[in-house]
Amino acid sequence: MRRRHVRRKLVRYPGLRAMVIDRLRNWSPEQIAGRLKSDGINPFRICTETIYRFAYSQHGGELMLYRYLPEGRRARRRGSRKPRGSYPRELQHSQAPPMRSRNAAIPAIESAI
Repeated sequence: MRRRHVRRKLVRYPGLRAMVIDRLRNWSPEQIAGRLKSDGINPFRICTETIYRFAYSQHGGELMLYRYLPEGRRARRRGSRKPRGSYPRELQHSQAPPMRSRNAAIPAIESAI
């Protein structure tokens, strides 16, 4: 069973969208979401991820809203740039540092026993 397609909150409600776009020029998405929640001016609550998704979507891209985000990137980065704990491709297995054996003891601890 497929999920029903639901348009994003900022696409469905033009008043909310206009308020977010207006405030995005001077505030961060975190500040906008916090103020909408605390002020109670607007009956809608919106999370920061919704604002980021809208800014990087087709609708936000046409308005170039990414320029007003803290990073100012055209596209979002996905994942980390390099994986942790792996060797570069240039480093061959034979060149990798030797692994310590499980039975290798630390002298300072052995002498204390």
